[in-house]
Amino acid sequence: MSRRIYVVDTSYLLELFAVPGNSELRAVSEIRRRFAEATKASSTFIVPLPCIFELANHVADIGNGALRHKKAKEICKAVAGSFEKGVPWTITPAQSLEAIPQVLEAFSTDYVQQGVGLTDSFTIHEAARLKLENRNRIACVVHIWTRDLALKAREPDNEPDQFVRG
Repeated sequence: MSRRIYVVDTSYLLELFAVPGNSELRAVSEIRRRFAEATKASSTFIVPLPCIFELANHVADIGNGALRHKKAKEICKAVAGSFEKGVPWTITPAQSLEAIPQVLEAFSTDYVQQGVGLTDSFTIHEAARLKLENRNRIACVVHIWTRDLALKAREPDNEPDQFVRG
C-alpha cells in the first residue's frame, strides 16, 4: 500500500466546512467522503497556512451572523487541533518561514504570469517540497486536493479519481 499525502487547497476546505455561498451540496458530500476514506487509510493531510486565511475570509463574508460565528468556531477548533495534535491535518509552515522568499520569487517571476495567485503558488510549492522530501520512499504519492483544474494540473502525482469542478 502506498503512502498518500494530500495538500489541501481552499476549495476543498470550503466544501469540507460547507461554507454558504462557496460550497455545493454534492461537493460537500463527496469531499467529506474522500476525507473519511483517506483518514481510514492513514493518509497525511497538509494545509498551507494561506489556505486557512482564504477560508477564514470566506467565512467572514457569510451574511447570517449566527452561522458566520458557528463556522468560525468550527474552523478555529480544527486549526487549534492541528497545531496541538496534528489532527485533522498539519498546517504548513508550522514553525519555519524559510520557504516564503522562494515562493514569492516563483510567484513574481513565473506563476503570476500564468494567472496563478500567491496562495496557489504556496500550495504548489508545498506539494513539490513534500514530493522531494519523500523521493526515497518507493510508494509515496503526493496529490493536491483542489477543485481548481489549473492548480490540480500542477500536482506532483496525477490522481486517477480526481474531484474538480466540471
